[in-house]
Order: sequence, then C-alpha cells, then structure tokens
Amino acid sequence: MFPSLLNPEAYRLQLEKLRAKAKQGGHRVELESEGVSLSMLLESQTRLCRHVAAEVSAGGYRLAPLKHAEVHLDGKRRALYRPDLIDALVLGAVSARLTSLLESILADSVYAYRPGRSSMSAVGRLRAELAEHRRRYAPAQRGLFVLQRDLSNYGESIPTDEGSYLWAAISSVLDLLDDRREAQVLRELLEAACRPQVRYATGRVEAMTRGLPTGSPIQQPLANLYLTVLDEQMGTRDLFYARFGDDLLVVSSSLEASIEAADTLQRVVDGLELRFNDAKTKNQYFTKPGRPLERACSLAMRPTSHIEYLGVRLNFDGRLGIKAKRVRQLLQRCRWRVENVMRVAPPGCALPWVAAALERALTESGSVAEPLREALTTWVDDRNQLRELDYQLALLCAEALSGKRGVRAFRHTTPSALREAGLSSLLQLRRREKGSA
Repeated sequence: MFPSLLNPEAYRLQLEKLRAKAKQGGHRVELESEGVSLSMLLESQTRLCRHVAAEVSAGGYRLAPLKHAEVHLDGKRRALYRPDLIDALVLGAVSARLTSLLESILADSVYAYRPGRSSMSAVGRLRAELAEHRRRYAPAQRGLFVLQRDLSNYGESIPTDEGSYLWAAISSVLDLLDDRREAQVLRELLEAACRPQVRYATGRVEAMTRGLPTGSPIQQPLANLYLTVLDEQMGTRDLFYARFGDDLLVVSSSLEASIEAADTLQRVVDGLELRFNDAKTKNQYFTKPGRPLERACSLAMRPTSHIEYLGVRLNFDGRLGIKAKRVRQLLQRCRWRVENVMRVAPPGCALPWVAAALERALTESGSVAEPLREALTTWVDDRNQLRELDYQLALLCAEALSGKRGVRAFRHTTPSALREAGLSSLLQLRRREKGSA
C-alpha cells in the first residue's frame, strides 16, 4: 500500500520514481520547472518532502495551472497538459495513493494501470477462455461471439461537473480510508486536479470544464475508476469480460447472452455520458475456419478465423501473432532497410549485405533492432504467420536484388540463397527460442 499523503515518505517515493523515469528516458537536458530542477529537489529531498507533506496536511497546497502543449502521437494531433515539477511530485503521489486504494475496488477483469498486470495478462486470460471452450465443445459445435468496443476520446470526455458519476465513485474509494483528514485532503486535491486551470502558449489561462487532463498523473487511475459501474454490470453475467483502459472485450458461446451484453454496454455507457467509437466497434462470430453464422441475429456478426486484441492477433487455437497493421509496418520498414543497403553496397556484395542488414535488425538489440524483434522471437507462436513472414521478407529482398516484381524475382535470388547468405528464418528462430526456454 502506498503511504498516506500526510506522510513525507509518499513524496520521497515519488521523487525516486521521477529520478528513475528521467534516467530511463535518457534526458540530455535537466528536468526543471520555473527554475527548479529535479537535481535540486533530490539534493534537499528530506526537507522538501517534510515541507510538502506539511502543506498538504494543512490543506494549504495549491496546484499551479497546467501548461498546454500540442503533440503528435500515433499520427494524431493531441493536447497534453503538463504540471510543473513540484506539482508533478504531488500529483504523482496522489495518483500512486489512489492506485493502491483502487486495488480493493477494481474487478479482476480490469488489466490496465495496475501493478503486476499488463496487456499480455489479459491476452493470457483470453487464451485460457479459448482453451476451455475447445475442451467443452466438439469441433462441429465450436463457435464464439466476440464483442469489441472502444470509447471515443475517453479521457477527454469524462464529465467533471458536480453531477458527474465521477465524484460518487471517488467517494466510494475515500470511504476506505480510516484517516478522515487524509480523505478530505485527497478529495480537495482530486477536485483541483480534475478541474484545473490551464495556461496556453499565448498566456491565456482558462479552467478545464470537461475531461481529465491528458498528461496529468491522475488521469490513468481515475479513468480506471470511472468505468467500475460497467465492470460491475458485466461481472454478473455468464460470459468472459475484460477491460484494458477503455478497450472492452466480451466473449460468449451464447448469441442471446451476447445480444444482452451489447445492450448493457450501450445503456451503461450512455448513462456515463460517453460514446463508443464506431470505427472500432466489432461484432464477430469466431470459429476456426471462419464460417458465417447460420441464424438470424439483430447484431451483424462478421465471421472471422482470428481476432485482434491489444496489439496481438489470436487464432481459434489460441496461437498468437502480430496484427495486420503492424505486419504491414514491419514489411515496410524492412523494405526501406533493404533499399538503403542496396544504395551503398559495393558491386557483387549486395546479397550478403542485404542478408546481414535484415539479420541484425531481426536478431540484435540496440539502435538497429526492428521494433517487433522481441515479439517475433518470444511470444509470437502462430507458425503460419511466421512462415508467411519468412516468405514476404525473402520476396522483398529478391525484388530489390533482381529489380523484378512478384515471384519472378525468386528466379534471381531464392530463399535458400538468402539463408546461405546469413538471413535466418523467423520460424526457425522461434523454434530455437522456444527450445532454449
């Protein structure tokens, strides 16, 4: 349990987190705010933590306006709201305290922003559900109904007005505290953090009236808390339900239960004044061969032989692969690598140079490593996908080396020639990794 906000230890622990984060991020410029640097805080941490704890305990701590910034994340322009360094210390402690309190409230179906849990924890539970379904049903009877939902601009859409469900949810957490003084302090800080003043680049200062500020430490635990009413509703049903942030998954062998679940999801989300992202709403009939549903249904159930969930691709046997979008990105990056090598390779050296460049990218760490290298050599176990990737990588190499498109390029450079030149097979690499584990 994270220490009380009235305890200087809470701020010492948060200072250590800030130092570790700065070191991990490899900051070349000293983290600072309003002329105060992280190094300065660390040098006087004992006195600082006592002073901050005293200010918070007395109810005298006031948060400064957040600084607004526009950034590009995942190809989208997003607004970030950054606290100054001292506020980051206090808000980080508030976030850590709230996160520890939430552990006794959050359902077992919630996986994001929790100690010891990750997206792969949720994927592991889903694989177990698939295995249980295959055990219980004969091949001809197997088939699962899968609902996937994602909330549109979730953090930015959470209501923070007086009538918002958020405050009732926060009260339920604060009721867990025996120290009513800390509960009052935590409530006051959360109210200020959820409805902050924001300073824009022009110097204009305005109050944020809706949504949790992206970039503030309090967003993640509060985003988890706000959907607990949905978790409670779904937890009473005989189906598999998992939530990672605002990424919702429902799996059932019953069509009727799936239709009821879809209605419940919509009703609860409407009541929370949120809405689903239509582009990410999926209703799927999941079977090994991807056969269509042979009965009428009020939900349009798309037949599929695999589902994509939290960045992974699962087939009906529970094998893990990389989702289609990331495969396309992987192949494009590899094509760029090969084309760059071809520009500088000496005459007669193109084949070994291309093979060596891709081999290093797919097997070595460091700056040359392919971002998906670890996934390809650890958790990806869909042999069909690995076999297809081996083919596609060999093909793009052959096309670059021969100047021809399509399978005709293999007349110039065969896959076996690439293997002899040093380019490993991903399928063989995965088998070796699995054998040595």
